[in-house]
Amino acid sequence: MRFFINLIDTPKRLVDIALGLSSSSFFWWILLMDCLVLLAAFGVSILIGFFRGEETFQFREIGLITIASAIQLLMISYTAKHIFELRGGKGRVEKLTQLPWSNPIMIWIIISFGFLFLVFDEVLFIHQGIDKGIHLVLNIQETAITDRLDDVIVGLYGLAGVFVLLFFRKELLSIKSSSPFLIAGFFCLFLMVGLDIATNRKDIIEMYILSPERVDEVYLLLSIGEEFTKLVGESMFLVGFSHGAKRLRDERKEK
Repeated sequence: MRFFINLIDTPKRLVDIALGLSSSSFFWWILLMDCLVLLAAFGVSILIGFFRGEETFQFREIGLITIASAIQLLMISYTAKHIFELRGGKGRVEKLTQLPWSNPIMIWIIISFGFLFLVFDEVLFIHQGIDKGIHLVLNIQETAITDRLDDVIVGLYGLAGVFVLLFFRKELLSIKSSSPFLIAGFFCLFLMVGLDIATNRKDIIEMYILSPERVDEVYLLLSIGEEFTKLVGESMFLVGFSHGAKRLRDERKEK
């Protein structure tokens, strides 16, 4: 039990270490950490798949890529919560009972819970469960189009995130310098959704590529690309929010 508690607490510890670094070291530490996560996850995943004779084995649900993704999402969730505290939310938990739009800093709690939800979605396949539930409740026959409903749901997650950020855009000015990272994160998110739709089945690829051997090659590359863009997008969100938290913490120390 202690092992699992320490494992869950690891993302918080890593973020705390990063936020405690000097400004000159912070960005490079976060970048190095994310590069190591990406390289380790993809390297080991491809190696395991190669020896099993099934290249995409670890790119399935609950593989190493899923674990790496869940860790990054946990770190983003904690970082958003930390920004909430830096913006004046610490010690005023009773304000959580207010309507979110009555207090702009509540966006950070919304973001924190949003990414925490994505952790559960990643490991419990919530969006896929919604897909199956819709088919079951509406008695819809699964087709090439409706089978991609779970991919569309992930896209809706992203649109909801964009809407929330735009609604609270004035509060986001407190971390204005993080905007390029957040934009890059959303770009990767929607690119991942597009790749997910393309690789849900091989039918779209087969429309443009006639050779069966080439279809399998392109399918493999796009499947790996989908997971890669997911991790890179999460990295951009993590770097962006961590950069904002670092700026807020440094400003507080200067006062």
